[in-house]
Amino acid sequence: MPLFNPSPSLSFSHAFSPSDEQQKMKTALVNACEKLMNNQRGLELVLENHSVIHTLTLTWNDESFDEDTRQKVIKLLAFLCMIPGGHPQVTKAFSNYKEVKREKVRFEAFI
Repeated sequence: MPLFNPSPSLSFSHAFSPSDEQQKMKTALVNACEKLMNNQRGLELVLENHSVIHTLTLTWNDESFDEDTRQKVIKLLAFLCMIPGGHPQVTKAFSNYKEVKREKVRFEAFI
């Protein structure tokens, strides 16, 4: 069973095509996360709150995101991997992604 599978109302990802307003909100949330991680305390908060990392991981390939936003999510996750304690959290989040998205192997969507 996945460790973290947010309800549709809490997740960036939805099973339906988002409206322009929903798309803007999801992109704004990714941008806010990036801004939050630009300082030490914000980064600490992200590392303490595993749901942020899980949500970013679950949304990295959101079909409604443009390529720039997808790349931003990947860069944020890569940055977290370089922070002490961040790599295991991102790896765990991708294991959760594998289960939620019913992939056979972790990182299948990257390949």
